[in-house]
Amino acid sequence: MWLIATSRKGLKTVSKFIFFNLFAAFFNLFAAFFNLSVSLLNLFEIFFNLFGAFFNLFETFINLSAAFFNLFVSLINLFAAFFSVFALSSED
Repeated sequence: MWLIATSRKGLKTVSKFIFFNLFAAFFNLFAAFFNLSVSLLNLFEIFFNLFGAFFNLFETFINLSAAFFNLFVSLINLFAAFFSVFALSSED
């Protein structure tokens, strides 16, 4: 490499290699920052998906509570209907 760099044409060639290597290094640095930003966006997406999953779990718990409440109200209505029929039949 030293022999190539000693001649004038060799010095231009080495300068071109250095320039292209610097250009490739900056391009790789840009690609690294782009990959880092994509990774951060993926982390945010995972966080929001987890938040959505917990929200869906909470919503499911509320819906389950509402279903049990509706079952309880239906049982009360069933007993009320039974006792009203019993009360109507006992008036005679």
